[in-house]
Amino acid sequence: MRNGSDFNGSDFNGSDFNGRGFLNTEHLKYLYLSPEGWINRQRIWLGGLLLAVAIIPINLLSLLFLTIGSFFIILAVLTYLAVLVISVIASIMLQIKRAHDRDHAGWYILLTMIPLIGIFFSIELHFFKGTDGPNQYGADPR
Repeated sequence: MRNGSDFNGSDFNGSDFNGRGFLNTEHLKYLYLSPEGWINRQRIWLGGLLLAVAIIPINLLSLLFLTIGSFFIILAVLTYLAVLVISVIASIMLQIKRAHDRDHAGWYILLTMIPLIGIFFSIELHFFKGTDGPNQYGADPR
């Protein structure tokens, strides 16, 4: 088994993740904490869905705190901000790896943030097939 600080995605090529499950701790660290490597369309969609499912109960808890009292309002705001920062970082890591699959630099995801025009770049990252064979970011993850 690999050291937790030494993940790079090479162990998670293909849809079977080399016999490891999608929810394997090493895979999730790679998915959400590392900008290295590539991910295919399946993994960006599953990774985004898992991130959304994880955030919903935490945000509901924050809303519950808002209704309880003044001390809990501060706790709710801090919880919400922490979850927001963590989810933005995780989402950026997913998108960078997906941009690599399309043979773009990680900075490419900044184009998705341009109002109106960004939707086209986002559609490309989420719906178009990745590069066939190896590219400048590594071996083909399929």
